[in-house]
Amino acid sequence: MGETHCKSTPVIAGIYNIYRKVKECCEKHFSALNIDTCISDSKASVETAADETEEISTRTKYFYPDLYGRDNCVFNQYYYDWMMESHTEWYVFESESECCKKWYPNRLDCPDLTATTQNGVEENPYPVTGYFYPHM
Repeated sequence: MGETHCKSTPVIAGIYNIYRKVKECCEKHFSALNIDTCISDSKASVETAADETEEISTRTKYFYPDLYGRDNCVFNQYYYDWMMESHTEWYVFESESECCKKWYPNRLDCPDLTATTQNGVEENPYPVTGYFYPHM
């Protein structure tokens, strides 16, 4: 179970209930609690998101299925943490042929090697502080 605040992240694929203002998120999902505490805790998650983004940028690049974006195998370091846990052999690959064979065997354009969208915390036009969702 999550905590009683809204979380901020630069990776919003697959996340619902996204708010541009932390106050809106807190009022909608945690109105029975102290809204000021929710806002304060939520804003603290921005620094955590910045640290996580920096850490992700230094990870080893692999081929993996981009399930929420391109619907194709991609090669970068932005794979989800759960892909590296108990099911690594299903999601993370050293070669493009392994990934494409397992996930997209009928696609002629596999893998998609176009440039990735940068997930920088200070990314324009919407920095990470613009995305908040309930941490439940």
